[in-house]
Amino acid sequence: MGAVLSTWRDNFPPASTFDIERDVPDLTGKVFLVTGGNTGIGKVTVEGLLRHNATVYLAARDETRGRAAIEELKEKTGHEARFLQLDLADLASVRRAANEFIEKEKELHVLINNAGVLMPPIEQLTKDGYDLSFGTNVLGPFYFTKLLLPVLRRTSSARPSTPARIITVGSTAGFMVPTIDFNTLRDSPARLRMPRSTAYMQSKLGNFVCAAEMARREDARKKEGEGGEVVSVSINPGALDSDLGRHVDSWAMKIVLRIINYPIEMGALTSVFAATHPDGGVNGKVRPHPAFATYMFQEDAHGCVLALQYFVPWAREGEMKDTALDPALGKELWAWLEEQVDAFEARAPAALTVSTPSLYHFAIPDTLASSNAAMQKALLLPSKGAPFTFGSRPIPSPGLGEVLVKLSVAALNPADYYMRHLGAALEEFPAVTGSDGTGIVESLGEGVSGQLKKGDRVLFQCYTFKPDYGTFQQYALVKATRIYKAPDFLSFEEAATFPLGLATAAIGLYGPRGTPRGGAALTAPWEESGMGKYKDQPALVIGGSSSVGQFALQLLKLSGFNPIISTASAHNEAYVRAAGATHFINYKTVPYDELSAAVVHITSAPVAVVYDAIGSDETQRAGWGLLGAGGALVCVSEPVIGPASVDLDRGRQVAWVWGAVSLLDKEEVGRQWADEMYAGVEMLLADRRLKPNKWLAVKGGLKGIPDMVEKVGTLQVSGVKIVARIDETP
Repeated sequence: MGAVLSTWRDNFPPASTFDIERDVPDLTGKVFLVTGGNTGIGKVTVEGLLRHNATVYLAARDETRGRAAIEELKEKTGHEARFLQLDLADLASVRRAANEFIEKEKELHVLINNAGVLMPPIEQLTKDGYDLSFGTNVLGPFYFTKLLLPVLRRTSSARPSTPARIITVGSTAGFMVPTIDFNTLRDSPARLRMPRSTAYMQSKLGNFVCAAEMARREDARKKEGEGGEVVSVSINPGALDSDLGRHVDSWAMKIVLRIINYPIEMGALTSVFAATHPDGGVNGKVRPHPAFATYMFQEDAHGCVLALQYFVPWAREGEMKDTALDPALGKELWAWLEEQVDAFEARAPAALTVSTPSLYHFAIPDTLASSNAAMQKALLLPSKGAPFTFGSRPIPSPGLGEVLVKLSVAALNPADYYMRHLGAALEEFPAVTGSDGTGIVESLGEGVSGQLKKGDRVLFQCYTFKPDYGTFQQYALVKATRIYKAPDFLSFEEAATFPLGLATAAIGLYGPRGTPRGGAALTAPWEESGMGKYKDQPALVIGGSSSVGQFALQLLKLSGFNPIISTASAHNEAYVRAAGATHFINYKTVPYDELSAAVVHITSAPVAVVYDAIGSDETQRAGWGLLGAGGALVCVSEPVIGPASVDLDRGRQVAWVWGAVSLLDKEEVGRQWADEMYAGVEMLLADRRLKPNKWLAVKGGLKGIPDMVEKVGTLQVSGVKIVARIDETP
């Protein structure tokens, strides 16, 4: 009965005396991470923090929705959150997200574990085989918190008077069940017999029990004199009209929720209050709010004093129920969660479990988890035509003008297929292939100066295919002048989609004529008066859903071409339109020998540029057949029309492009143009004027590459860039 009354009071709370605009101080320099920040309570919480100048990471499963929320909140607040891809129903995703955050930030003041699911179908499981409610609401946040604890502790140690905090967003539904049935947390007959409402309730109880156990363990650490205090905070945000209830299919329940639910904007009150209230919070001692009296220590039923805070709607102190404070249940749940995480880490690639003297341990990535710190894992090609083999080789040292990069992600290209089968461009064996890479600057060679420094996030293409430079390994060398800084808003996977594909598109359109594999010599958008210069001139991209085609579409749009026509298959229409195509032609229903007629139906103006990202004889002839006088056909394979880089009939030309920047560097004019391209592209990346390709990660890191190279090289992959996460290599 007490739980019912508590739920009633929290569903119909008194008016709030806390006002986010009035009572939250300036949060400049404070770092917050909000899971599920793209929608509902999380989104309005991010908005409240941004309005007070906080640095906020918005973690979400769906990147498109996450970035859309970031743009919307930027319009509202004038401040931009930072995206972090996180799927709490996938422990590998949890680890990747934590590692990405740790690579980017030295501090974390507040972690808000907000994301969750409400009553999904009982048959649904997480990727790792757990009940979807418990896996997403409890196990995923537990592992994420565990991985970020070192950062939280370090942040607290630097400023002991304002400890970092972990906020667990719960629900009074957690007080509606007596305990947790551990037989239902993985797939089992008992779980399938459980009502999904009960599965949700016990997951919410799990939130509170876990938060209380963490507080209990924090108390033990404090008594042992260990620094880096972290405050455990639980909240009930209130009954709110959010999309969390999308799985509710009972009309009666939907009506009840509609009656009792408050506007979603109210959801930020308790979350922001819990994250920013003065005593024990991230802002030191500031004007106390009347809703908060003192730092709250609560005794559990056994007299243990907990460094636990619990807040209810709207921004009021609440009283945690005895069920959540049961130390036996807390110990049992914690042990179970640790067991699941340990089992995952034992089977997961590239994770090193480190025991610490405290009651916690955590996973950190370590690409040098080897008895020989001078060696690295690598995918090796013993000879031309041979299968790839997995092995080790020495970590190189950067020479004059070079940088050593610790690779995070490598991308696959058709070139890797031709290197393997034909030995194309390879200089010695055993070879290390791989053209695209992203990662962290590990060390600088002699003579490297300017903006690059150790720890910078970078993206680059392999400069020369000597073994030390290929990206299918853990460390690679790159020429310092041929490297881009990666903006913080790009994930390593996104950044890896750029180097070779973008260079191939850019060199083909704007590269100087007369240089080895040069381009059409158009004025680039990064040059003076280049942005929009070719306004209202028609252009065509054949194969717009390919990586090169995607970047060609984007660059043509920046140059002002219009209409921009793209061929692709029907399922990639939206993809090419998003990149800049104004018109779409389905090559499966319009044969290439009919392409000219299809283009005439779109525009009567002569086509100025055709970028053939496919490069077959058929596509080249189709592109040449509709090209206007003085126009340029750019193709990615040897021209069948005529010699490249010379004037042919009616002043038309063919450019045969290969995106290797090292070819441009062979001549002074090409080298100067490449310098301008790197500076210009880096500017466009920073200004978000260029979008990454859609990407798909192979399983097993480097070991997943060989099979996928064959598929990429034989055109079995469409509309997506294949990447490999190097730290997932077993």
